[in-house]
Amino acid sequence: MKQSKHVIIGAQYAKLYDFKGTSNSEVHLRNSVLSGTLELRHEIEQATFSLGLETGMSSLQWEGDEASSLLEDYFYDVGLTANHKNSGLQFVAKYRDVGANFRSAGAQTLQIDYDRFPITYQRIGNDKALRPMGMMDIYRDASLYQTQIQEGLMSYDPRYDNATPYGVATPNRKGFNINLTQTDKSRRWVVGLETEFLSEDVGEGTTTLRDFQTFSIYARLNIHELAQMGEREAWISGRFGSQTTKRSGNFEYEVVDLATDFLIVNVSATLIGDLDFIAEYRLWATKGFELLAERDAYSQIIDFNEYELDYSESIMGIGLQHEFTEKNVLRLMWQSIDWKDNNQEMISYSIGTWSLFFTMKF
Repeated sequence: MKQSKHVIIGAQYAKLYDFKGTSNSEVHLRNSVLSGTLELRHEIEQATFSLGLETGMSSLQWEGDEASSLLEDYFYDVGLTANHKNSGLQFVAKYRDVGANFRSAGAQTLQIDYDRFPITYQRIGNDKALRPMGMMDIYRDASLYQTQIQEGLMSYDPRYDNATPYGVATPNRKGFNINLTQTDKSRRWVVGLETEFLSEDVGEGTTTLRDFQTFSIYARLNIHELAQMGEREAWISGRFGSQTTKRSGNFEYEVVDLATDFLIVNVSATLIGDLDFIAEYRLWATKGFELLAERDAYSQIIDFNEYELDYSESIMGIGLQHEFTEKNVLRLMWQSIDWKDNNQEMISYSIGTWSLFFTMKF
């Protein structure tokens, strides 16, 4: 609800529940989330400022089973956004606190089911061992994607995000995030940095809290704007970042130290008409030790599993892309995938593959 050009107020209530009698189960889910938003805007000459607040509470329970517990908690997210028109600078600073028992099936359901195995090149080595999921599979294996909303918290892979696996709705997190972006007025480039400093609200298995730090820098250079190439496009973009998870303690089981570094580079150039040359390089490396929570059917922690890894994986690819429309794209690519496990607990492998992708968005 927009009160004026300076004030915007909103509210939302969502409830996910099972209809009794629609299945043989005697246990029925009830998950409700109530949230409200407030945004204040102000403009001073070439600068605009926005102060925003989002807050709410949730309730999750399974009726019909005495072993289940009622989980109730809150969240709030407050932030300041500042834009300067002449310089193209944007500054965003936020602080959020999401309670340990906050549950929202709509916000916390992951797109990828990390408990599944890929169907392409599923087994490797002389022993035909199951190949673990990698970046290649996340980009091209539709069988790994979740198509239904899930109650509770799904399993996640700490390689790809251990600080915020469920996005900003990740429970048991509090802290700051700061973003700074500069966009050239002539659209020749965009550069920026993103960083987060988070910690747990409550300890898991101990009173000592984990600390999470995420940092990345990114840039996009529009070569066609610099060279004034007309309708033909040519650009290169890249992102480099890292994420660390640390927890100290007086006992060995309290110590956690996990670090991930990544690099992503993409290139695109128009050859003729709607036909583009494309290339990519992605590098992901994780090393360290973590304790992953094991949860029961009612989203409660019942145990912890040791997670130790020292690995790297990379993808290098080149190809052609034809864009029929903004939503329909045909892509032919050759890719080289390398996976290396320095602990030698999993089989290292390399795969070279040709792929034909057709993407249709609705």
